Formats: sequence, structure tokens, C-alpha cells
Amino acid sequence: MHRPAALLLPLALACSAFACRLGAPREVRIGLLATFTGPFGEVSGVPTRQGAQMAVQEAGGTVQVGRHRYRITLVERTFDDRADAAATAARELINQENVVALIGPQFSRHAIPVSVVAEDARVPMISPMSSNPATTAGRSYVFRLAFLDDIQGAAMAQFAEENLHARTAGVLYDAASAYSRDLAARFRDAFVAHGGRIAAFESYTTDRMHDIDAQARRIAAAHADVLFLPNFPDALALQVPRLQAAGFRGTLVGSDSWDPITLPALAGLHAYVTNQWRPDLPAEGARRFNTEFRRRYGTEPRATAALTYDAVRILLDALRRAGTVDPDSVRAALAATTGYVGASGTITFGGRPDPARSVAVSEVMDHSLRTARLVDPAAHP
Repeated sequence: MHRPAALLLPLALACSAFACRLGAPREVRIGLLATFTGPFGEVSGVPTRQGAQMAVQEAGGTVQVGRHRYRITLVERTFDDRADAAATAARELINQENVVALIGPQFSRHAIPVSVVAEDARVPMISPMSSNPATTAGRSYVFRLAFLDDIQGAAMAQFAEENLHARTAGVLYDAASAYSRDLAARFRDAFVAHGGRIAAFESYTTDRMHDIDAQARRIAAAHADVLFLPNFPDALALQVPRLQAAGFRGTLVGSDSWDPITLPALAGLHAYVTNQWRPDLPAEGARRFNTEFRRRYGTEPRATAALTYDAVRILLDALRRAGTVDPDSVRAALAATTGYVGASGTITFGGRPDPARSVAVSEVMDHSLRTARLVDPAAHP
């Protein structure tokens, strides 16, 4: 039987009200941005998904916001390895999927353009792993969990001089990458500020990462005590053997872009790297996360999984404290986060978009890693 359209709306409203009386949860949609396919899918995208899902599942799939309980829905978007593709994916999540917040992207080259989209739309965003200052600079709605590039660059320079007793350093960086370029500059400046000397400062571009023989020879001829490589695993896998073949005999030091699971497999590799997170961090939250992650997924967690897990939990906590899904209130609650204890340790925003955190420096040796030191960011020049 055909009902007049005028009768359908009251009927729908009545059904909706009836569902609410029965306690049917409303929905809060969270956008998850990562490169789930391509060369970074396995090392970044899959751990992103696992960390986010684990946080939601531990919350029972719902979150209490004010007087209402909301069902949590993760809405994923993948994108090609381009800034414009990342920005387009963010717009789709905001305009088509009506997400209350964005988690990700992980890499700074994607997070920076997405931060512009989030800020313009006044939608809260947390990037678990982006460490470039431009991601949050001048933003009110954009947060990160990673320590800044200038913090880790200075921390590694400090570690190289204080713990490795290095007096000279070389640098090989990707001039086409803002992440690599900025870290190289920060390490150089901090190393010199501590009294060290830069013996070689060499660059390459992403499309020529395999063609570094000339740079490797110049670096080897400089006889630097340490060589800083703020580069990504695909480049490092090609570069480390060529540096060794060219005769470099100093100590390799790197950044949080190094993959701690695959890089120890490089023959004869002895290096020190900064880490956003390590499974052997002396923190109860890290130990509990590791145990549960292994039980769920049967594999060792990566930093991307741990920080994404924390990002989702911090967002859910902010929603509870805000008592509303209003983006301005959620943003204020995120900024007020203090003393959160999770898989990556204790995190405090204290009204800032960048967290107060220490830097873990790990030693890569004999196909394994161990945390060598926690460097206090307050000690950086």
C-alpha cells in the first residue's frame, strides 16, 4: 500500500526516537589516513590499521560522549604517494564521510598538506608519526604524537658527541624530501653547536637514490667519526652497502625513518638511530601494549602501530572529556591532554600541538636492536 509522503517523515522520526529509547548507539566516525598499498603499505599502512583497530576494540567499540553512547566507526582512505592525493583523501573523509576527526597521515610529506585541509575545515587531526614542524606550525586543530624533527636531530647530535665521542660527522640526505632535508640541517647545526665539525655534507634526490657512488667516495675520504643518514628504508638498503664498499668505517647514525625490523638484516650493520617508540621502552604501557598486540596479530608491533593506538585512545579520551562531538570542543580537549600514559609512554600537550616527550636512541647491532639511551629534549641547544 502506498503511503502519502507527508506520513513517512513522522513515522521515521518515531522509529528513530524508539531506537534511541532502546539505547541504540549513535555513530562517531573517525577518518584513518595512510598508504595502505604500495611500498609503504606493509611497514606503515597495515600497522596503522592494526593500532587503530586495537584501540577501538579495547574501548568495546563505543565511546560515551555526554549523555549518549556512540558506536565508533573507522573510515579508511588510502592514497598515492603524492601530497595532492593525500589532501584529496582528507577532503573526501571530511566532506563525504562526515568524520569527526582525522588520524594520520604518518609521513610528513602527506601530513603537511592534509593539515591545511583539516585546519581549513576546522576538523581535529592527529598525525601519529609526522615529525616535521610544518605539520602543526600555525595550526589550532592539528596535533602530532611524534617528537619534532628538530628535537630528534638535536638529540642524535648530542648522543653522537656525548656517547660516541664523535668530533667529526658526515651527512647524506635526500634533497627532495622535506623530512630528510630539515633533519640534516638540524643535526648539522646542533653538532656544530656542541663543538663538532661537519666533514662532509652530501645530498641526492629520491629518483637517484641508487646513484650515490660519488657521494660515498667523498664521505669515505672525509674520515668522519659518524655519518648521519636521515633517509627511508628503501634508500638505506641501497646506500649502506655502497658506503661500506667505498671504505666508510665510521659509525652510522640515523633517524626515526629507519625501519628497526628490516634494517638489522643488512650485513655488518652497526648503527644508532632515534626512535619514536621501542618495544623495550621501560614503561608499563609499552609492555602491556606489546603483549596484547602479539596476542591479537601474532607479530611484533611497529612504532606506527603503537603511536596510532595512542592517537586513537587520546582522541576517544578527548571526546569523553569534551562531552560533545562539536569540533571546537574536541580540539580544546585534545590541547588540554595532560599525563596520558600509553604504549609510547607519557604524553602531554599542555595547550600545544606538539607533545612533551623524550627521544629513545637505539643501537643496531648483530641483527638486533636495544635501547641505548633516553635523551631529554630539555637538554637540547
